[in-house]
Amino acid sequence: MLDYLSTLETLRTRNITFDEKQYFFVTMVALGEEDTVAYAMVYDLANFKRMQGTDGEQDYLASLKKDASVMLQQQECAHLKDHVSELYRTDIQAQARNLSDYKFSAEEIVQMLSNLLAKRSENLEEASVRDITALIRELAAQGALEGGDGFERHFISVYPHFNALCPNCSREIDVAKGLSIICPHCGAKFTWVEEQQRYIPEPLSL
Repeated sequence: MLDYLSTLETLRTRNITFDEKQYFFVTMVALGEEDTVAYAMVYDLANFKRMQGTDGEQDYLASLKKDASVMLQQQECAHLKDHVSELYRTDIQAQARNLSDYKFSAEEIVQMLSNLLAKRSENLEEASVRDITALIRELAAQGALEGGDGFERHFISVYPHFNALCPNCSREIDVAKGLSIICPHCGAKFTWVEEQQRYIPEPLSL
């Protein structure tokens, strides 16, 4: 998954350069290591080894917090972290697709989509509009868009439409796959069942 030379060349095309220590530091942070520990291992290894297991270990790491944060905020490190994180996510997704015996629950899928959308939205200037709209459309299909602040009014989900005949009144109606419908002529209701990929008619009266 990691490829130092490829990463170096990719970011160089964006006028972003970094040295080996920055690469090691940022990569550890991107893969989940504490920023202070990563900073100590790369930039202050001798003292880090000396303080390990002592009563002053936590104070020592805390003293590096500011330096680690400043380093991560530098332009080259910020871009590098985004790039490595994206490579990591892509690799995990590729491996997950090969796990044929693993099943994701609907809740897990919604959570993964939400997390991915949040990451994509952190830097809208570099994010793919197509990817973001696809994620929003999928979340809407899962019924996972929440809140009454008008957020959902900024987006329109376009479903494929088809002409059909109402089996109750035999008149032509417009249906959209994936959405329940009501016949505008007779009021018959047809509920879309995702698991069966079909419409189920509901009786007009009991």
